[in-house]
Amino acid sequence: MNSPHAHSDLKKRTARANRAVLFLWSTVGMFVLLVLLLIPSLTFSGQNEITIFAASSLNAPLTEAAIEFEKTTGTRVIIQSGGSNTLLVQLRFARSVDLFIPADDIYADEAQKQGFIKHSVPLARQNAVLISRRKDNLQIESLAQLLQSNLKLVQARPESAAIGQVTQTELQQLGLWEALENKTLSMKLNVSEVLNDVRLGAADVGIVWDSVAVNQAEIRIHRLPELATISAEVKVGLCTHAANQAAANEFVKFLKDPNGGQRFLKDYGFQVNHAPQLSARSMQGVK
Repeated sequence: MNSPHAHSDLKKRTARANRAVLFLWSTVGMFVLLVLLLIPSLTFSGQNEITIFAASSLNAPLTEAAIEFEKTTGTRVIIQSGGSNTLLVQLRFARSVDLFIPADDIYADEAQKQGFIKHSVPLARQNAVLISRRKDNLQIESLAQLLQSNLKLVQARPESAAIGQVTQTELQQLGLWEALENKTLSMKLNVSEVLNDVRLGAADVGIVWDSVAVNQAEIRIHRLPELATISAEVKVGLCTHAANQAAANEFVKFLKDPNGGQRFLKDYGFQVNHAPQLSARSMQGVK
């Protein structure tokens, strides 16, 4: 018999998955023109390169991992970063993308359901946090305190980024989303834009994944209790129309290697110890 906690988790996951589907189809029209403009640069991949669609929060560690991977294998890794839902919409039109790495597994699951990727494997986890500029010396211990302040808040759009979608879903269940949305000065396309707004002083605080802030010396991380349950499992998926499946598979193995890509993920605050080693079964069909 399922426990109340398990039932609650299932309800949360179902709600998040349903919202991801809604966002996918509601934003197709918005991004069609952009995608068509991008396609010429995404449909031709050489034998010694792979193309990755990756969430903005993964850009820094993946870039460092890609540099080392190219040094050891000679294979170039091209990274196209952005909001997870934005990339999911673009994936519908792209034909030579090799790997899809969104910020939350609901997007990988939806991509597989839609036939955009063949399969996916766990890679890491990340958690939602509030950030501010260190020099502002803000003392924020709860969302309730934030809501009662005059601080300017920015966050990522639920329609385009995983952090926005997951935050909205979780806080709606706590009855806090409407107040937080009303408090928000501006909604950004992805976590990188939120981070930049706070860094430049355009906003006082922002909600991001901890992975984008952990190595920012000028940024202070506030781990609020209301955000403690907001986390995301990152999966890497092999695209159905991958132009270089063999090299893509090797990069996935590299990312999951404790002596390889996991070092870079850990350096940027990702939790990687839970991720199992890649098995032949989990990536079957890759030649």
